[in-house]
Amino acid sequence: MRAIFYLLLAALFAPGCKQYTPENLPADHVRFGSKGGITGGGREYVLLLNNGRLLFDDEFTGKLEKVGKLTKIELAAVRADLAEMDFPKNDAAPGNYNTSMAYHHDGSTEKISWRQPGGAPTPELKSCYNSLMTAVRRLRKTDN
Repeated sequence: MRAIFYLLLAALFAPGCKQYTPENLPADHVRFGSKGGITGGGREYVLLLNNGRLLFDDEFTGKLEKVGKLTKIELAAVRADLAEMDFPKNDAAPGNYNTSMAYHHDGSTEKISWRQPGGAPTPELKSCYNSLMTAVRRLRKTDN
């Protein structure tokens, strides 16, 4: 009887869970990650700025997988960093392994990419990228 109750409860709340796809992302979000190397593959994540949800963009399935959610303090810090950040024009030629960040907000997109995870063109970009990746590692660790 208890199992049936929990199944009904789960079915009741399941339609309320939003399933994000690359086509239905909120307008304000950040894409970040790295690609390249021998395989050409990479890992790209999406942070939804409206709720702090962090998603993994699985290039093989084309689906966005839930990684977790940033704390309110982490989300506020990222928002503050992005508001003050200058996305310089990217004049560098692509390398074998590239790191990138794209900030989608107010109907526009600011993009930047650089040759390696540690080689961000400005200290602000490097700091913001590192804090996002720290959150990814923390959330992935707690997921297992």
